[in-house]
Amino acid sequence: MLRRELLAVMAAGVLVPGAGSTAAAGQVASVEGGSLVLADGRKLWLLGVLMPQAGATPEQGEPGAAEVDAALAADAVGRAVELSAFMGPDRGGRFGAIVTLSGDQGSLNERLIRGGWGRVYLLPGLAKADDPGATLLPGLLRAEAAARAEGRGLWHYPAYRPRQAGAEDLWSARDRFHLVEGRVRRVMKRAGFGAELTLGEGRNALRVVIASPVGRALKAQGTDPHDLDDAKLRVRGWLTLGGGLTVTLERPEYLEKLP
Repeated sequence: MLRRELLAVMAAGVLVPGAGSTAAAGQVASVEGGSLVLADGRKLWLLGVLMPQAGATPEQGEPGAAEVDAALAADAVGRAVELSAFMGPDRGGRFGAIVTLSGDQGSLNERLIRGGWGRVYLLPGLAKADDPGATLLPGLLRAEAAARAEGRGLWHYPAYRPRQAGAEDLWSARDRFHLVEGRVRRVMKRAGFGAELTLGEGRNALRVVIASPVGRALKAQGTDPHDLDDAKLRVRGWLTLGGGLTVTLERPEYLEKLP
């Protein structure tokens, strides 16, 4: 999915916590475009899970979109669900939620990630403390790492595998969400705890922008953004153009130090 399409659908004064942190249970009637449709007509998107976008035809959609719907339907259709961290609705009338299938211990959000049928991403525009999906983040990232290592689900598609900073194919990935790996070749300190990192070399080097609040959170977790020269990193985010290929780090958890 293109970044502008995601934000156009979801950011229209949306993403405000609903009337409460929990919502009445329901039963899943069907799956449409990665969303659960409940018997009462409510549509749900799974907080913290970025799924491929279906197109008008299979050829126009992103790889694996139909498989994600099939996996989600096999898990959820006909089953009762409990909802927590209820948010929305977005411009498409969908509510965001942490969804638990009746009788299951863990969330459907994490189950889908563990199967490789989505990538971990929490929407921007909310402070971490105000984002109920953030409670899922550590578990989601662990589940994604296991799925990625084993090539489950979407991870067997080259389109979703981590890109390499400086590689020729990085330019074609702009305006989309990706995981990118590379070695830090330059660190520019910004005000406060902010920094600008350069990963890789050449015209397809990646610029990683870290605002001071995110840098402060990184340092609190043991990673000083001003002391990452020559470190090998994996970052996740939207590749945009702004002084070159750029990822703006939205959360401290979106930067990982690699061996």
